[in-house]
Amino acid sequence: MKKLKWAILFLAVAVCIAVYANWDWIQKSFRGESGIDTGKIFVSDNPGTASYFENARYTRQKTRDEAISVLNSILSNVNADEEAKKAASEDINNYAVSSEKESKIENLVASKGFTDCVAFVGEDNASLVVKVDERGLSSAQASQITDIIVSETGFKTDVIKIIEMTES
Repeated sequence: MKKLKWAILFLAVAVCIAVYANWDWIQKSFRGESGIDTGKIFVSDNPGTASYFENARYTRQKTRDEAISVLNSILSNVNADEEAKKAASEDINNYAVSSEKESKIENLVASKGFTDCVAFVGEDNASLVVKVDERGLSSAQASQITDIIVSETGFKTDVIKIIEMTES
């Protein structure tokens, strides 16, 4: 029984690390692609940005689905103790809450006239990649997007990143 608890704990930690690594990789990839680090706003002139948003959403969902699958296997394991099942249930709930926040943020930003965006909400931070024209975001637009993210997540502005993806 003790080995099972350690195995469940290991799987839960591995899933969390994989989700974080995916999010971190996406964030770092912008800084390395001829991006200009402007503090909280990054600019990328990556060709093929139209498919970036689809790929990012797909990767985000696939990673979550894999994590939830592992967590569901813990929930359905008759040998798992109640503590492990409770932790797995809470993690699944957290994924659902994050997904809902990301969806709301993306829809609200799109309602402000932006053609595409993808949001990533973590436990204590949020990032939004938004498609912009060659002029980029104005200060007012960046403020408007930040206000949306703050209202949906409750995070302070210093843990919110806006990443501009310019059209080719």
